[in-house]
Amino acid sequence: MFRSIDESISKEPRPEHSEIRPSDWKALSKYWYPVARSEDLGDDPMCVTILDVGLAVFRSADGPAVVLDRCPHRWVKLSAGKVKDGKIECPYHAMQFSGSGQCVHIPGALMPKSTGKLPKLYKVDAFPVKESHGLIWTCLDPTSELDVPEFPGLEGKKLWLNEPRDVPCSAQRQIENFFDLGHLPIVHQDSLGGDVDTTIAPGKITDEGEVLKMVAEYDEIPLGGKVRPVTYLHRVTLPFVADLTIQDEAEEDARFINVAAPTSAFECRAYQILIDTSDVSQHHADVMGATNLVNDEDKYVLENSPREAMRLDGRGEIHMAVDNMSLAYRKALLGAGMGQ
Repeated sequence: MFRSIDESISKEPRPEHSEIRPSDWKALSKYWYPVARSEDLGDDPMCVTILDVGLAVFRSADGPAVVLDRCPHRWVKLSAGKVKDGKIECPYHAMQFSGSGQCVHIPGALMPKSTGKLPKLYKVDAFPVKESHGLIWTCLDPTSELDVPEFPGLEGKKLWLNEPRDVPCSAQRQIENFFDLGHLPIVHQDSLGGDVDTTIAPGKITDEGEVLKMVAEYDEIPLGGKVRPVTYLHRVTLPFVADLTIQDEAEEDARFINVAAPTSAFECRAYQILIDTSDVSQHHADVMGATNLVNDEDKYVLENSPREAMRLDGRGEIHMAVDNMSLAYRKALLGAGMGQ
């Protein structure tokens, strides 16, 4: 209930209750994560959590803004308030904050009598914001030199954003599942299909540091129909972005981008961008429906993933040849400062 008066007040944004190790939190905080689809941010503020940090997202006078979801006065959630003239207003004492986090208004009854001006220390922590590919992104480390992930080849493409999904597993496991080849003929028997008795060849991996690429061949049997040989082109960007292009013999392709925003150590929110090359409404509906069927099939496995930390050196689990991409991915995370 109470803190010791001898305890120092931490200015670190990482909450004390976080199950993310401090060194991992620091490494992960340098990356950009989506906090909302642009289309979902309306007149009211949104409550979002990234790396256990509660955030209030709102449309300020200068565009989308992200601030700590805690009024500096009595710590009431700002996301429970309103947006007035591009400022977010605390529901408790009606203090208003701009997109930069500065308090710009309080009711006259609370205004300091001495100067009639608001002290500069009346502010809430604000975080950088960028809009890209229909998503609003933020980074919890304002000193980070990293940028929003790149998605080459999207220029002029028609993009569709799936409904964000809350997934009860770590962002790392959600991304690994996205490029895991071994589960395809088992978990996705009713959608992508495949022969459970036919050996799956490991993909060919290219390591570019912050980006891993894998080319893999697979024989789909969509909805139990005819065999469809395809090539999977995976492009994984650290820490939690998976970009998949599927090509068949007719060179027709489909592309899906999956970004896992880490809510906490063992929960994430998955944002998915679908690239639809057809302007036919029914085709788009079919692609979206198929994507969500695959997502629903994955749900059971992901929600039964362990809520415990893993070693990135591969120890503690057994591995098969087809797991080479997972091992390469974990090694890349280790090289980026995680799991140290």
